[in-house]
Amino acid sequence: SLFSMLRTITTLWRLLQVFHGRVYRLVFYIVFYELLKLAPAAALAIVIDALIAFDPARLPFLAALVGALFVASMIVSWLDIRITYDASMIDFESQVAILRKVAEKLLRLPIGYHEQLNTGRTVHTLHRGVDRLGELIFFLGKEMLPTAIQLCLTVVILLWVGLIPGLTFLAFLPLFFHIVHRYGK
Repeated sequence: SLFSMLRTITTLWRLLQVFHGRVYRLVFYIVFYELLKLAPAAALAIVIDALIAFDPARLPFLAALVGALFVASMIVSWLDIRITYDASMIDFESQVAILRKVAEKLLRLPIGYHEQLNTGRTVHTLHRGVDRLGELIFFLGKEMLPTAIQLCLTVVILLWVGLIPGLTFLAFLPLFFHIVHRYGK
C-alpha cells in the first residue's frame, strides 16, 4: 500500500542520514537533467519550423541553434552518466556502511548468543536485506524520482498550455499510479 511504501522510504531516509548531502546533490542533478532534456526537443521544433519557412537571413541563428542543441545533448548525456555514477556510489557506500554497523553490533554480542543461534544464517539474511535496500536506492534514484519530476513538469506545462489539458492529465494520474503499482511489481 501507499502507506507502507512511504514508511519504507522514511526508514530508508533515516538509514541514509550520512548520505543526505549526496542525495540532495543527486536530486539536483536529476531535476536539472529532466529540465535540460526539454531543451533539445524545443530547439529541434524551432529548427524544423525555421527550415520549413526557409529564410537565408536566419541561417546564422539556425547554426547557433543547432550548436546549442548539440551542447545541450552533450550535457544531458554527461548528466545521465553522472546520475548513474552517483546513484551507484550512494548504493555501494550505504551498503558497506550498513553492513559495517551490523558487523559491529554482532561482534558486541556475548559469545553465548553465537553458540545458541545460527549467526551465519542471520548474516546471510542481513546481506539479502542490504542487497534489496541497494536495489531500492538505485530504483528511487534512477526510476522513481525522474518519473515524479517528469510528471510534475508535465502537469505544470499542461496547466500553462490550458486548464482543460492540465486537469485532464491530473484526473488520469491516479489511474497511472494504480497501473504502475499494480503491474510494476
